[in-house]
Amino acid sequence: MPLSFPSTGGTPGGANTQVQFNNAGAFGGNAGFTYDPTNNRLTIGGATPTTSQPSFNFSQTWNTAGTTYSAGIVNVIPTAHAAGSAVAEWQLSGASSVALVRTLGTGNFAYTGLRLRFGPAGGANTVLLSPLPAFDPQGLAITNEAGTALAGSFRASLMGGDSFNVTNFIVLSNGFYAAARGWDTVGTRIPSDGFYAFSSTTSPTGAIDVAFGRNAAGVVEVNNGTAGVLRDQRLRNQIVSGVVATSAAAPTIASAGTIAPTTRVAFVSGTTTISNITPPSPISLGGGQITLIPTGAFLTDVLGNIALATNAVVNRALIMTYDVTTNKWYPSY
Repeated sequence: MPLSFPSTGGTPGGANTQVQFNNAGAFGGNAGFTYDPTNNRLTIGGATPTTSQPSFNFSQTWNTAGTTYSAGIVNVIPTAHAAGSAVAEWQLSGASSVALVRTLGTGNFAYTGLRLRFGPAGGANTVLLSPLPAFDPQGLAITNEAGTALAGSFRASLMGGDSFNVTNFIVLSNGFYAAARGWDTVGTRIPSDGFYAFSSTTSPTGAIDVAFGRNAAGVVEVNNGTAGVLRDQRLRNQIVSGVVATSAAAPTIASAGTIAPTTRVAFVSGTTTISNITPPSPISLGGGQITLIPTGAFLTDVLGNIALATNAVVNRALIMTYDVTTNKWYPSY
């Protein structure tokens, strides 16, 4: 008796490499859903819908308290690869926007795991967000694409406590700018080469005009961002518990019709009569005092901005007080 068998085959739908699916009871294939057996690659391409239709949508219910779940796993073996290779990448209009990349970095920024990259590979403004295991296991860094520090980089670190550290500088829109600094539970701490600074423009990244920083052990100063290059300071009142010192040895200037001292204390040589003393800043703005120590028996007269004629006495300090209302100097003798 001859045997007969029902047909179990069918004609594949679509073109070569298109994944088969049940299309109303028949084999179906679509150019947007393909499998490349040579490279073991599955490709899903979405249509152009007019309503939200996700190309990839899956759900899973986690319902056991003692189980640590993973909704999806991507396992990459990084035997050999170029720096910045991505385990996953999200693009906009074909350009990389966000990616999980492996960039080793160096020094405090060394890290063998994955970093979050914002921007395309090789982009001028691309940055990485990553942990800092070599520096602080609880730290976090924003670096350049190479995984190293850059101008404007940011490093947050618990440093074994509640501190917060920043590498290079941070800029806020309201104009706050400072070099490497840190905040913690005992106050604000700045490294020895750091400072608080004000820009010379409305931009917080403009040239530094005036800064508050450390000059040496136990000494702070108002400067231009460089230690020793001093700037002015204006106060309403000042209470000093110790002595008030000058910043350097007093210079010597020669007596003349007009002299222009630039320090709080100055030696004055010669015997020429002095009629004018150019007030230095900030005395020229709000008044103040300077001390002249004569090394010659010069005179002052009242032909200029000195209110009282004086016969200077060698080695006897002459204190001159300037008033911005009268624009005059008033000598102590």
